[in-house]
Amino acid sequence: MGSSGYVVVIKSVPGLRDGEVLSSYCHLPGSRLSLYVIHQIIHLLTSWMTMTTAPKFVQRIYQAYIPENKPSGMKVAEVLAKDADSGVNAVIRGDGTIFTRRPLDYEAKRVHTFTVTARDQGEQVQSTNINVIVHVIDTNDNAPKCVFPDEYNHTVSLPYLTKIGSLITTVQAYDADSGRNSHLSFQILSGNGHQTFKLDSNSGELFYDNTFIIRKDSVFRLNISISDQGEPSLSSTCVLEVMLTHTNMSMEPFSDDDANNKYVVICVIVVIITIFFSTVLITVIIIIRRN
Repeated sequence: MGSSGYVVVIKSVPGLRDGEVLSSYCHLPGSRLSLYVIHQIIHLLTSWMTMTTAPKFVQRIYQAYIPENKPSGMKVAEVLAKDADSGVNAVIRGDGTIFTRRPLDYEAKRVHTFTVTARDQGEQVQSTNINVIVHVIDTNDNAPKCVFPDEYNHTVSLPYLTKIGSLITTVQAYDADSGRNSHLSFQILSGNGHQTFKLDSNSGELFYDNTFIIRKDSVFRLNISISDQGEPSLSSTCVLEVMLTHTNMSMEPFSDDDANNKYVVICVIVVIITIFFSTVLITVIIIIRRN
């Protein structure tokens, strides 16, 4: 402090030349400053001169879309932050590149959300956080699984004379994937002798379509394929046993159209018989009158 009442604070700080003036002047004519007041002024001026800003991310939020099952170490995203300070205060630790530590699994977790922090290297460390959202893209990595029939429940039975077109059962299956990868189609590969059954390719519903006569109980072992619509397509197979139980009736199973046809035939036969007996009766009457 000089006789004029000016206080000059000289302090060496990182980034400034030794002995550079750090403060302004404080004019207090005719008064003396206590050591405490001088220390407070020095502290305030030092804090003001050394104040730094926190880093700022270029985007408000970062989102990435990554296919599942990619190997560990795959680059997910790169976050970028800037610092308006200079020197070491503007240096941000790390380069902001995000990698996977293990393969991602869509079926286990579809979205990963976490926070990334950017810190500068100033004496008074400043930091900023940003949210990162990683969306896992589904790939066709799961084959369809059959629920019915299965190893323990794979048999159905129906009477041989069941009406044609009747629903017998439904093949049930699911796929753990999503979208087109989970859309299923059904097909009978083998065991459908005489084309006894029809399988709806979309629903898995099995219908009775028998048009031949059987003389005893018959078992059909249907080998069924279930495929998804993914690229490439994945499939699985299951076996369904269908038993046709025979009855003592020897007539062929028939549909409504067949029944109508049979009634027509019966009517024709009745008419023919009627005409025949009428003709015989008339002939007999004529012969009796002549005699």
